[in-house]
Amino acid sequence: GEARHRGVITTGYLPEEHLGALLNGARALVYPSFYEGFGLPPVEMMACGGAVLCSTAGALVETAGGRAHLVEPLDEDGWREALRRVATDDDWHTELRRGAVEAVRQFTWERCAADTLAVYRNVCGQSLRRAG
Repeated sequence: GEARHRGVITTGYLPEEHLGALLNGARALVYPSFYEGFGLPPVEMMACGGAVLCSTAGALVETAGGRAHLVEPLDEDGWREALRRVATDDDWHTELRRGAVEAVRQFTWERCAADTLAVYRNVCGQSLRRAG
């Protein structure tokens, strides 16, 4: 298609072992999601120290919003300008990357497991109190 002539490569599914190389070699991750329950790709990109442009959908504001550039999902002009700027403005690109790793350090599998366990304990404790 036309996109291929403009240098766009559609990879399809990528195995997990190739993801780090792709993220580390990318200028930025662009994530124009309409709905997001968590938003793992932006967190993964930030964990690699990368720049993230993502939408304001769902949990993205909380998970990536501290260091990512946020754009409303349907704001075509906003996306166009953010893409142009991240591609051409080295200072802004550097600013987006600054602090990215630290911003997502809290999102570890250990933290996820501990938070999930705390929810289960809370729910089970409430069930036991109601039954007693």
